Amino acid sequence: MKKREMNFELLRMIAMCMIIGLHYLDKGNVLGNFVEVQDIKGYIPWIFEAFFFCSVNVYVLISGYFLVEKEIKIKKAFTLWGQVLFYSLLLGGIALGFGLTDLEELNIYRLAYYLFPLVTEHYWFVTAYILLYLLLPFINPVLKKMEQKQMRNSLLLLAGVLCISKTILPLNLAIDKNGYDVLWFICLYLTGAYYKRFGFAYVSTKARGILLYVFSSTGIFLCSFVLKTIYTKTGHLQDIVTYAYSYNHLLCYLAAIGLFVCFSHIAIKSEKAGKIIGTFASASFGVYLLHEHMDFRYVWQPWLMVEKQAESVGFPVLMFGSILLVFFVCAMIETVRQKVFQKIREVVKKKKG
Repeated sequence: MKKREMNFELLRMIAMCMIIGLHYLDKGNVLGNFVEVQDIKGYIPWIFEAFFFCSVNVYVLISGYFLVEKEIKIKKAFTLWGQVLFYSLLLGGIALGFGLTDLEELNIYRLAYYLFPLVTEHYWFVTAYILLYLLLPFINPVLKKMEQKQMRNSLLLLAGVLCISKTILPLNLAIDKNGYDVLWFICLYLTGAYYKRFGFAYVSTKARGILLYVFSSTGIFLCSFVLKTIYTKTGHLQDIVTYAYSYNHLLCYLAAIGLFVCFSHIAIKSEKAGKIIGTFASASFGVYLLHEHMDFRYVWQPWLMVEKQAESVGFPVLMFGSILLVFFVCAMIETVRQKVFQKIREVVKKKKG
């Protein structure tokens, strides 16, 4: 891994830790109902949620930045699919074997989730990402031929339909999937690709990037707080109180851009640090597959006693400690898997040779 890329590999790691943070707060029953929150203690988890929320967008922006100028190999999609299927079946078997999932629940539908994780959206992110990757042989040649004005206008049009309209209209739109779809991933990919080719004139420094991230993330929380206040006084807009907590909300989109731009200006000069970052960053996808498997996504939070942590005065420290623990345990498992699979590939290659 080249030194100049280590800043983005570090960002990849941080984004995955933020994703774990989202699952810690939501699936650990820490958030509660925003409308019912009455004190600062109840708002603190929602503030962390706001600062974590851009993480998925960041992950796709990184792909747009690097893949737009690369040759897309469909073989990579099959490799990703193989990794997903491996964990889907392995963790499913472990859950059944150790009683985390009752054998009576093993019906044809559950088997379909294990055997066909992509089409069943066992992992929604993986389904959207691999669909995006399969479209890149058609998308990249077009992007490479676009002039800046064409690319900018296309990006603005796509963001306008998928993001800005959702942000300014106080109602549920039929087209709106809250960013859980390949269309939104295409918009993010185009954003990362645009930055790679032309940069962003108004967000051109590390300081501007971090400010955009902080202000936009704060705005996500404040937007919900204001809507809650309106609902409390008028009885209207209850359904959109937490609308800003959506991947395709403008504030979440801007927060991701800000964090991405900030890290694009960070230099990792230490060779040792770069090696460590590269190792753990390459395991990030595996971290997601491990902690978000359907049989484990609601299990590790009780193991860590997340709800009790939320009641503690040291909640933020305990939360970040738990997030790092989940990340590094899963990363170590994925690193072992990578080494085992590498050995298998070498043995097969030798036999073929």
